[in-house]
Parts: sequence; C-alpha cells; structure tokens
Amino acid sequence: MDVLVLYRRKGLNHVKLLDHQTVKAKLYVTECYQNAMELAKEASYQLIAFLTDERAFPDSWKVYDLNMGCPTLVLTQVNQFHMGLLNQWIDTYLLEGASPRDKAMRESLQYIHNHLCDSNLSLDQAAAHVYISKYHYSRLFQKHMGVGFKEYIMRQRIKRAKVLLNGGESVTNTCYMVGYNDLTHFSKVFKRMVGLPPSKYRATNQSRNRWRRGEQYHESTEVGS
Repeated sequence: MDVLVLYRRKGLNHVKLLDHQTVKAKLYVTECYQNAMELAKEASYQLIAFLTDERAFPDSWKVYDLNMGCPTLVLTQVNQFHMGLLNQWIDTYLLEGASPRDKAMRESLQYIHNHLCDSNLSLDQAAAHVYISKYHYSRLFQKHMGVGFKEYIMRQRIKRAKVLLNGGESVTNTCYMVGYNDLTHFSKVFKRMVGLPPSKYRATNQSRNRWRRGEQYHESTEVGS
C-alpha cells in the first residue's frame, strides 16, 4: 500500500478505492480522529493525505502537528474537482519516486504521462522510447500495471477529462484536450468508464458545485450578519 487518504466527513463511514491505476491507494471516510490514527499506523506509506470538505479540521484533529514519518498533505474545503486533481498529483508524485521498480517501465510511464494528450500516442512510441520491442514492452506493461496499454491510456485520459469537466470546460474542448479527435468516440469511452455521458457528468457536477458555493455563501453571510 503506497498512499493513505483520510477524509473527515460526517455521516459517512465506508471505504473505497481512489480513481487511479499506477498505485494502490485507499480512501477512508471517517469523523473519528482516533480511528484515523489507527488506520495511519497499520502500514508504512509513501504519502498520507488528510482531507475535509469543511473550512478547517476541528482542534481535536491535530493534523498540523503530526509526524507520520512520510510526506503528509492536508486539504480543506475539498470538492469533486479537488479529488480529481489529487488523483493526478498522487500519480505524478509516486511516478517520480520508486514505482514501478523497473527503470525502463518507469521511464516509459513518464513518457506516457508527458504525451498522454497527444492524439498519436501509441504503444510503438512508448516502447521505442526505452528501446524495447513492442511485443516485449506490451507484456512488461501488463505485468507491472495489471492492465493493457490501450486500456491504461483510456483510463488516464478519462481521468483528466473528468477534472476538466468538473472545472467547467466544455465537452468538445475536453475531447480534444485529452487526445481524442472524434467526439462520438470520446463520449462512448467516457460513458463506458464513468457510467454517464460527458455532457450529463458535466451538468451534474456543475450543479453540485453551484450548490456548494451557494451553501458556503449562505454560511458566510450568516457569520457576517
């Protein structure tokens, strides 16, 4: 286990996997500080993140005074857009470190992430970058990543697309910005992986973000009145 994300949010008490493929990471949702500390001590991590959708952690959560023995990230007022950025940041952070172990694979993954949104990115290019035959590279990729090259590229592009759509980018612009040349194909891939067409995903999250901003504005006016 490389990454532990502890999300303080009232009313939720479940576990789910973060949305990325380069490493295994778990997200625990809890409002109990003692439970969070127990989870943090269960294993050795490369990174631990403390998140909350509130303005600040309560004083009982001494997140700024902790010494976890690894880099620790603290984020407040987290929303779905931030979670998408966090996933990308975790991927990049661990890619720069020691994952995966094989040097050639690590270099090829760096190449992939640098050219992910190039429409002509291919297995041949990634293999040639590290001077490995595409057949050997394909087997090596499957072994290290647990998924084929094409599927991995689609998942990473859709992940970036979700961040862009959450940020208010149009579906058409998002399609081209993540490396697709065909809007229909992009929409089909997105729906297969996310469960919603990109237009509906964007509309749903935009409404949710507007509601959150309205709620925060209402709270701030009450405090100021």
